[in-house]
Amino acid sequence: MTSARRDAARNRAAVVAAAERVFASQGLDAPLSEVAREAGVGRATVYRHFPDRYALAAGLYAQHLEDAEVLARERAGQPGTFEVVVRRIAEGQRRLTGLFPLMRSAPDAAGTLQGLGERISSIVAGPLADAVALGEVAPEVTVADVHLVLTMVEGLLTSHDDDVRDAALDRGLTIALAGLRP
Repeated sequence: MTSARRDAARNRAAVVAAAERVFASQGLDAPLSEVAREAGVGRATVYRHFPDRYALAAGLYAQHLEDAEVLARERAGQPGTFEVVVRRIAEGQRRLTGLFPLMRSAPDAAGTLQGLGERISSIVAGPLADAVALGEVAPEVTVADVHLVLTMVEGLLTSHDDDVRDAALDRGLTIALAGLRP
């Protein structure tokens, strides 16, 4: 990898990390200039990697999915992996509550959300198959059911205030995941 490509990758990672911090502290409508400042890069660098707020939101969520993907790969075949992976994806949703409504409002939302949905499907497919084989999840549970659980998580997150959001998320996931067991 060339030095310029390493710099670009480092800048992109810095922008995503800064966006998470800025959005978490100031909300999803925080100025992208603040993201650039927090990342230690110019605004042009932010826009080179993410042409608009929607693309940045998708990039941020994609980073959370990458973390879940690594977790699924590291724990492949181990008992409890399915629940751990679903909870990790939900934790990514919790970190930036409201990210999906922002992404849904993008001009090209359908394509972006479809791509993220496909990635989620690929992440949970293996852990789900293992959980079924281990008797942890009912055999009729599908990847579409996992998407339904994650959609419920988003609704739960956007309908609770900050002071009870974590407890509501934990309880909601506990109930939903119990419903997937044999």
